[in-house]
Amino acid sequence: MGVLIHRTAAIGGADELDFSRCHVVVLDPFIATRRLVTDILVRDMRVGAARACATAEDAVRLLLEGGWNIVFADWSAATNAIALLKSLRVQGSPFRFLPVVVMSGFSSADHIKAARDAGMTEFMLKPFSAQVIQSRLKSITQAPRVYVESPDFFGPDRRRRHDSFEGFERRHHTNTRFADRRQANFPHVGPERRQGIPGYHAADRRQGAR
Repeated sequence: MGVLIHRTAAIGGADELDFSRCHVVVLDPFIATRRLVTDILVRDMRVGAARACATAEDAVRLLLEGGWNIVFADWSAATNAIALLKSLRVQGSPFRFLPVVVMSGFSSADHIKAARDAGMTEFMLKPFSAQVIQSRLKSITQAPRVYVESPDFFGPDRRRRHDSFEGFERRHHTNTRFADRRQANFPHVGPERRQGIPGYHAADRRQGAR
């Protein structure tokens, strides 16, 4: 069973589109993508700072300098964002709670699940627009998720849906009130359909209208 660690503090500004407190490291092996993402972050999103690098080693070096609170990391044949994620989430890492957005052209459910299970915060499928980057920043800054630790996982809570329910709690748990119909004796009105019970009456559907 997972253990809830804590919910990280929001790093957003005065409103949902204020990203001035976001200091972003962009990891991508391709210079065109690095320029595109950093330009959108600085020019359109108006983040506090953005630095780009081509390798995971350079990304870690930037993080060790301090002051960075979000990473956008490429996952492709040239860059292994999954390995980077696992190194950041390991026990004792100073970047264990760092939000990481995985950028990838891998679109299969297995790839997305692998990134999620490695501890990603958000996922962006390439190619993406400025609106997609904005939505990921809003999710990170305005609604930071609880971090969960279990024997085989550490990272943001992988459950994305938290539906509200109005009504009586009917799930049977030791720590909740519930309505358990198995403990009630409700009378049945109608013919007895259970074989072997006195009064059993078989339903002959062959005589019904077709």
